[in-house]
Amino acid sequence: MGNIGTGPTTSAVTVTDPLPAGLTATNISGTGWVCNLTTPLACTRADALAVNSSYPKITVTVNVAANAPGSVTNSATVTGGGDTNPANNTANDNTIIVPAVIDLRMDLFAGGGVSVGDTNDLVIFGVTNNGNAPSSGPMTVTATASTGLTIISMSSPQSWVCTLSTLSCTSSDTLVPAEGNADEIDIHFSVALNAPSRGEIGVTVTGGGLNVTGNNSSGFDPTINGPVTIDIFPATASVTAGQTATIPLSVGLAQAAGLATFSCSGLPALSTCTFTPPSVTLSSSSAVTLKIATTARSASVPGGFRIPGISHQQ
Repeated sequence: MGNIGTGPTTSAVTVTDPLPAGLTATNISGTGWVCNLTTPLACTRADALAVNSSYPKITVTVNVAANAPGSVTNSATVTGGGDTNPANNTANDNTIIVPAVIDLRMDLFAGGGVSVGDTNDLVIFGVTNNGNAPSSGPMTVTATASTGLTIISMSSPQSWVCTLSTLSCTSSDTLVPAEGNADEIDIHFSVALNAPSRGEIGVTVTGGGLNVTGNNSSGFDPTINGPVTIDIFPATASVTAGQTATIPLSVGLAQAAGLATFSCSGLPALSTCTFTPPSVTLSSSSAVTLKIATTARSASVPGGFRIPGISHQQ
């Protein structure tokens, strides 16, 4: 505010500002001004202002309502000082208000291999705010598990409080938008022996003033390895009549323990097979030898022949 007249001000000067709807003042101040958070806002001073001089600026700090319009015009008016030309006493400021975006997002951070019989697998999810405004109010992450998977614990290194009975974690902290600012949700789960070949642990975040949807859910959908795996090398073998071909097998198991008994099928006519040992108690990788004999003139054992007779007992 300046004096463009022909003489100095002669009395106290007052500046008022009613603020437009959607804005609420939290502070008003200026050097040499006596200001009050009244309605309208008001600042007063009594020192004379010389010609072609200006008073120090007045600064207003405001909160913007969530439902504020996209554009507001703030008007401030000065009175007093012996002013003789009120036509230029009001200044207007048009401001574009960018809507607050609270975009809570769930992401898969880490998940390892999964096999039937696993008792304590871990998957880690992250909660981030990809918006332009901090979250507001409690946030809740809920989890689901597909058939054959059982969630056995939920936790977080941040201030989330997790409840296993409801498969949920809640936080009342404010999650601000910032690169690398993520809250972690750790989920431990077990895998049934009869689990299907694929499963999923799913998570969804709600609350926190979330106003953007579409990325607030995530999931971990691993392939579930079976209880027994068999690696055969070489994949094919030729056997001369009266001779025996020996093929080493590597038999592995997930965490579930049990007894595996071997048999084979799909061999050429007049051929037989034996396993040494004929069965193993599986708790880790085991070495098994397959011997194939034939009384035919020759036999070629095709790659990928089946060993269907493996049984798994507890």
